[in-house]
Amino acid sequence: AGQTLDRIIRYELRDVGIHILICSASYSDREGTRRSFRKFFKFAVHNPLSMKSKTHSLSHSDEILVETQLQNATPHLLFLESVAFSPAAAFSSVPLTGELAAGELAGGGAAEG
Repeated sequence: AGQTLDRIIRYELRDVGIHILICSASYSDREGTRRSFRKFFKFAVHNPLSMKSKTHSLSHSDEILVETQLQNATPHLLFLESVAFSPAAAFSSVPLTGELAAGELAGGGAAEG
């Protein structure tokens, strides 16, 4: 009598839009009668990131650069641990990170700045 149960349920939602969480509880009242109730929680799922991509063909080679901008679409701070580009099977990619030397850009030519 008088007991409560708190649980955190984690479930990945892959579809944006309106979702409804249905919570059901069954219990016995003081007379031993079995009772139950349901509560519905309606909420919206939004994509936390907006992504815009552009492609650029390099005139001096057969390389294509893909420029991608990620924007936080939430009112909260987000921390991205990593971002990876997965090209189609016919293509390959080279990650451009802070550790990449300037001489490795554009097919080995020195970057001017």
